[in-house]
Amino acid sequence: MRRIVDIILISVLGALLILSGVLFAQVDKAPAMQHETDTSVAELKEEEKDEVSIYYGQALDTEAAVHSSPVDEEEELLEAVQIKAEEYRSDIDRVLEIQMKIADGSVEPDFDVSDRGRIDRRRQLNSLNESLSILSDSEVVLLDWWEEGDKLFEKDIPVAVIDVDTGKSFGAARTYGSNHADVETLAPEDTEIMKEIWGGQWSWERRAVIVVINGKKYAASASGMPHAGLDSLPDSEWVDNRSADYGTGANLDKIKGNNMDGHFDIHFLNSRTHGTDRIDDKHQQMVQKAFAEEK
Repeated sequence: MRRIVDIILISVLGALLILSGVLFAQVDKAPAMQHETDTSVAELKEEEKDEVSIYYGQALDTEAAVHSSPVDEEEELLEAVQIKAEEYRSDIDRVLEIQMKIADGSVEPDFDVSDRGRIDRRRQLNSLNESLSILSDSEVVLLDWWEEGDKLFEKDIPVAVIDVDTGKSFGAARTYGSNHADVETLAPEDTEIMKEIWGGQWSWERRAVIVVINGKKYAASASGMPHAGLDSLPDSEWVDNRSADYGTGANLDKIKGNNMDGHFDIHFLNSRTHGTDRIDDKHQQMVQKAFAEEK
């Protein structure tokens, strides 16, 4: 009986020894397995990092593509146009402010300006003298107002007006008018000469005249009555007692300091009056006279 017990104990002990050896072997392999596991994890992270880098690069390329798309280019162009528009509006506001100061007399212009009742007379007189100096025996042109005259006789451009009967001339500029030219003298000396031509006093009498524009002569008719304006007040301002009994209305006197209140009329072939929108026969007779006598 004791022998049997000994055999059983030896068998159990042997089994325990075998089990211990197996456990020891497993424990010994654990660091290697951990290293392999860490290596695998690191490799996996590197792969993920590469994938992320590739994806991020694609994202950058996509973003660049989006920024260079026609839609974005159009938006950038629109933004640039809006900026330019703001700058333009700012410039307009600045110019209007200066012009208002010129109009009320608080600032004298030191540059060419033809708005708010101020025209640079030095520029105009120089241009007028050049026109007269190159005036030769060129033929007089019968200019139809509606075909070419309105465009050719631009506003604020100096011209010479020559009276056919006396040969006297003076400087002037168109400042208003649509059916015909509303014209003002450039300077006091021009106003004096004009008044002399009409016998020393203002009159609605029509006279045959030649208007010299850019060195070319055009047949026309002028009346000698300044009207609808006051030289002492800013142009376009609503005023009373306008010249020639024109009463209350817009001050149609743009060139200041020329000793003329308002403007006078110059008609060309087929031009019309402003009040009745009709052709004035007397003006047309003088136009034909200027054309015939200066041919």
